[in-house]
Amino acid sequence: MLTPLLHLKFPGFAIQQVTFDETLACIQADSLSQQANCPICHQTTDRIHSWYQRHPHDLPWCGVQVDLHLTVPKFFCDNPTCPRKIFVERLPRLIPTYTQTTQRLHDTVRLLAFGLGGEVGSRILSQLGHWIANGLKSTLSKT
Repeated sequence: MLTPLLHLKFPGFAIQQVTFDETLACIQADSLSQQANCPICHQTTDRIHSWYQRHPHDLPWCGVQVDLHLTVPKFFCDNPTCPRKIFVERLPRLIPTYTQTTQRLHDTVRLLAFGLGGEVGSRILSQLGHWIANGLKSTLSKT
């Protein structure tokens, strides 16, 4: 398998499988977290409710679209006064809260948008093979 040769690094994740074809690299990884803090009351918990699939968009790699399949835990909040009873592990180093893109992709789109303007940045992203070219305007409206 090519995974050791690629030296893929996803902080806090164990890479389970990497598959390639001519247009797509699929990376499946599982979270290593055994505990998390509730986003509302910030109490630490280690009681896992279930597992959840995240599919954030990432930068292409060697001209090939990257498809991430991340398995992350949902936790119970044990604080009886907290309104949130179940929450998903936050991944701020990899995926900003309330987004569907990795931090790397978000930063790249923001840099191109501010540096080149929306339409020019969209054309350049399209030429670079980014999936985001069609959704650039909706992404930029959130920044």
